[in-house]
Amino acid sequence: MGLESKTKACGDVIVCSKQSPFLLLWINAYLDDYRIEAWAYNSGQVPFNLARRFPHLIHMDKDRINRPNFNELGKIWGPEKFAWKNNYAIHLWYGIWKRYSKYYRRVEPNEKNINTWNGTFGEIARSILYNAENIAEVH
Repeated sequence: MGLESKTKACGDVIVCSKQSPFLLLWINAYLDDYRIEAWAYNSGQVPFNLARRFPHLIHMDKDRINRPNFNELGKIWGPEKFAWKNNYAIHLWYGIWKRYSKYYRRVEPNEKNINTWNGTFGEIARSILYNAENIAEVH
């Protein structure tokens, strides 16, 4: 599981068996203490607290699952580059990008315009669609 911050996990990507003791503890915490009004409490704070209490049941990764995080949208959608190939997964924060980010220009990504997006998202999209990361490689 990835860390969202120094004091919170992020439940966006979890790699485990369905019988994982950690997963069972976490699911039971939803049943016992569900707080819908507290953003990321059950998906972030609870697993972080469980991981501190039971560190032998989970690996918390600070760099390769939840990075860049929602505070680093410039590394996904903006001009900053991010070495994404070393990640296990990347949360694109698409909804936050569209609603709150200064990098959203009211243009949705599609198969044509990603050819000109000069940033991490453009590289990822071109890698998936065309097996080519660089703008010059697509055509």
